Amino acid sequence: MRVFVDSTGFTADLPEIPNDLDSTASILALASAKGGSGKSLLAANFAVAFALAGKKVGIVDADLNAPSIFTMLGVKPPMHLDIGGIQPVAGPLGLRIVDSHLIAEGLRPAFSFAGLGEVEAIAAASQPIEIGYAATLRRILFESRFGALDVLIVDLAPGLEHIYRLSAMLARTEFVIVSHPTVHSAHGAKETFEMHRQGRLRVVGVVENMLGFNCETCRAVRPLFPEGEMSRVAREAGIPVIARLPFDPRLGESSERGVPFLQGEPEMPLSKQLTATARQILGMLTVKPRTEVVPDRIAALGGSR
Repeated sequence: MRVFVDSTGFTADLPEIPNDLDSTASILALASAKGGSGKSLLAANFAVAFALAGKKVGIVDADLNAPSIFTMLGVKPPMHLDIGGIQPVAGPLGLRIVDSHLIAEGLRPAFSFAGLGEVEAIAAASQPIEIGYAATLRRILFESRFGALDVLIVDLAPGLEHIYRLSAMLARTEFVIVSHPTVHSAHGAKETFEMHRQGRLRVVGVVENMLGFNCETCRAVRPLFPEGEMSRVAREAGIPVIARLPFDPRLGESSERGVPFLQGEPEMPLSKQLTATARQILGMLTVKPRTEVVPDRIAALGGSR
């Protein structure tokens, strides 16, 4: 596959000291080769479903240029909280949420052209900005003080390079690929399936999202995209299709209000499908025995073990 930046740019100088990831039982990344799959909405609601199942859950918004998890979960992040480590913000049901807003600006590697003049922007365009992006993600992962978690969810930005980067940075991450059922999505997913076959990352399964919508006048499910190709490609690669989820505009409306769909609309058919899918994914994850963490880190989060 095509690698978008030399791997030394994002694997060198990883911390050798223990970090809170050592106290995390499972690490799950939701990823997609192409944008627009609804991956962040699923990440937010899977986190809620895990918490409702009694799990201690953290969530990292790794789409550093356009983070949305805070908004979807109705949380307003405070700023500049990285003294002594990045302190997650408490979300609904005790979720511990982190994104790039929690790194003080002076300590945040640049991956944006915002605020640059024309000359500076031209000069910056020739620099390895993806390495700055990777350095920021690495800080978020290894310096965040999550405490002991059952599951850490990483909501990746779309693109194969982000999947490759995270698998190199944190090898025990397990991936769920979120996609449309289309030919275009299937072609992008093939690369991740090949990486899985080579042992370079573990794909636990695929979630096909937004297959169709309920047509109230014709009393049938109408497809939004041509179906079949994604399931075929996954089946040929030996990757399970975990779920095939319909489109429901109330899911998007709920996220705009900052209310998790599973809490705001718990009796809706899609809520029940999301809950069942989340619990199936939980059962597929590798569970690492958790180590103890420093108690004052837990106290800083306002919780207890």
